[in-house]
Amino acid sequence: MPIILTAAAVGLCLLIFVASVIPRGHSEEAIRLFGHAFLERADEYARLRYVSWVMKNAAIMMILAAMTLLQSGGRMYEGLRMHLGDTGGLFGTSLGVFLILTGVTLPFDYYSGFLIEREFGFATQSGISWLGDYLKSAAITMVIAVLGLTALVYISRRFPHTWWVLAAGGYAAFVFLWAMLSPIIIDPIFYRFRPVEDVAFKEKVIQMARTANIKVDEVLEVNASKKTLKGNAYFTGVFGTKRIVIYDNLLRRYPKRYSLLVIAHEIGHWSKGHIRNGILLSSLLGLVFLAILRKTSPTPLYAGDLPAIILLALAFIITTLPLSNAISRLQEREADRVVFDITGDTAGWVDLEIRLSRHNLGDVEPHPVIRAALFSHPSALERIRAAKEYLPQVTPP
Repeated sequence: MPIILTAAAVGLCLLIFVASVIPRGHSEEAIRLFGHAFLERADEYARLRYVSWVMKNAAIMMILAAMTLLQSGGRMYEGLRMHLGDTGGLFGTSLGVFLILTGVTLPFDYYSGFLIEREFGFATQSGISWLGDYLKSAAITMVIAVLGLTALVYISRRFPHTWWVLAAGGYAAFVFLWAMLSPIIIDPIFYRFRPVEDVAFKEKVIQMARTANIKVDEVLEVNASKKTLKGNAYFTGVFGTKRIVIYDNLLRRYPKRYSLLVIAHEIGHWSKGHIRNGILLSSLLGLVFLAILRKTSPTPLYAGDLPAIILLALAFIITTLPLSNAISRLQEREADRVVFDITGDTAGWVDLEIRLSRHNLGDVEPHPVIRAALFSHPSALERIRAAKEYLPQVTPP
């Protein structure tokens, strides 16, 4: 199973790479809406990002495979255990593996997250500022991953028959707590948030939410302009931390009509229970992965096998991307439908999609392989077509 999963992940990466670099044309509809010049520039921007994604994941898999074949994890663990004891050896091995992976991924993340963004005119932060954000993000990821892997090995020792079920329960609890707490603990580390100040705008948002039978906890503006010129908005949180967050770029550069449409889309996610669905899907995928790990690994888990465990996890994540993104695209279409139902402004939505795509250099007509594997949202052309084909729901008498 590990070999099959890894081969599937490598195969998918190869397909994405080929789909990224082969020349492709565009439909007459795309040319009519966006023009040749935009499509050529957007294609180049997309190609660089897709190829960087493939190269980064290929590098991670190669390093982990090499560490597994050379038994580097075992040597690291045994060496540390002699000096630091079992707990210190386990913790130190987890930390060491992730420090190596951070060093491997840094050049790729710098290229895709900063250099490409600067080349295409999006980045507004300096390289030093970007590096500071990267190190903060890496530190948070490392703490969570090291503690999680250490706990996983200990649970497998303490409960040799049921460890994978208990670990799945712990992972589900983590996913839920992350969804609830990250908006108030993690996000403020990177951005500043403040309530949207336009009273009339907020009243319209509240009215839209009432139409969808949703209570909005907060509508916040985030100072995204300190890092990027892109416009966006998103929904986040559960229970008392639920909030709609809208980029200051979007509020300042777009008419309020379009900002309301974006927020209506986020309200659609709430009304359809998409945060709950996301938590359930992540928890289910975690259970499936741990079941695979149980079938393919010795019990209890050996700390020296951490590179192999991480490689299996990465292969599983990549292989299941088409499934998770297909579900995500379905939910995005549902949220779009809510926009049309509560605003009726399909013409505004079409114009918004065109403007956002132009502003963000969106890949409006992706290759089918890339769409299936990497697109969590329908493409701009798909959303434009859906808006044009929309027919209001008619309630029978």
